[in-house]
Amino acid sequence: MKSYGQITLVKSGLHCSIQDMGRPGLQHLGISPSGAADEHALRWANALLNNNNSAPALQCCMANVELHFTAATYIAICGADCDITVNNRARPNWSAIRIAAGDTLKLSQARSGLYSYIAISGGLQVVKQLGSAAVNEREGLGANSGKALSNGICLSYKAPQTLQLMRTVHWSYLQKYSSINLNSNTTAKKDQEIRFIPAQQWWKLPPSQQQLFLGSTWHIGSNSNQMGLRLQGPCIKTKSEARLSSPLAAGAIQLPADGQPIAMMKQHQSIGGYPLLGSVYKSDLCRLAQLAPGQSFSFELGSIEQAQKAYALWLAQWDLETSE
Repeated sequence: MKSYGQITLVKSGLHCSIQDMGRPGLQHLGISPSGAADEHALRWANALLNNNNSAPALQCCMANVELHFTAATYIAICGADCDITVNNRARPNWSAIRIAAGDTLKLSQARSGLYSYIAISGGLQVVKQLGSAAVNEREGLGANSGKALSNGICLSYKAPQTLQLMRTVHWSYLQKYSSINLNSNTTAKKDQEIRFIPAQQWWKLPPSQQQLFLGSTWHIGSNSNQMGLRLQGPCIKTKSEARLSSPLAAGAIQLPADGQPIAMMKQHQSIGGYPLLGSVYKSDLCRLAQLAPGQSFSFELGSIEQAQKAYALWLAQWDLETSE
């Protein structure tokens, strides 16, 4: 019989919630897919512990969190760059970490990147709704009654019978979260080029507007959230025409009347009426999600075929062994 431990969230930081890979396949009912903003980091956190890739974990925005554990276990932390300590002793990011009964884990405020993921061996023991524990506060769905976590809340986990070996993610799979430095060279700039598949409305843009869109640096607006990133840059002009609302997916790039694009994120609405310029590659969406307000990037025009190859390569990371 397995024993259970508890995590007490001593400090919840700016925003902390329980997330997994979401609840796809329900948009025809008006239900958002939701799930982790950065699937890359969540997948690796769970992979380090041999968890299912959709095991519920903590998603911490800008970190600055503190957790207390009552039973021995293993955790893994991946994502935003921050200082990690267990009982005030430094521990590495993108790694599995041994936790003893009574240990206190602290994450400092993030230096780069927006989201940190704290996975626990076997996953958090939480109630799922519609097949997922992913919290969506707008819809009131997910663990913790669909709400963000607050100071003092307790979460359960199964204390493993045997503890695993220490493991870390190979450096070649680590994500770079810094935004474009306009004084840097072209190679460095390509770290934050976000590729997208063009939609029908893209081809209706005048060539001058296409060039403006691709040649500009875009900034993440302060009014962005987990529904969508509001982008700030030059005004992109398109012809005004009546159109029906159409289904949306994470990564869809809408163009409102003000000419400032919106990139849909995991908690996006199911349909939208703005012109659709295209959709961000699924393999690039994680990097886009990790950009904080004020940070910048540029767009790169791609294709469906290139996006499929990029996604296959992205998925192949988890078919390879992690370094011990």
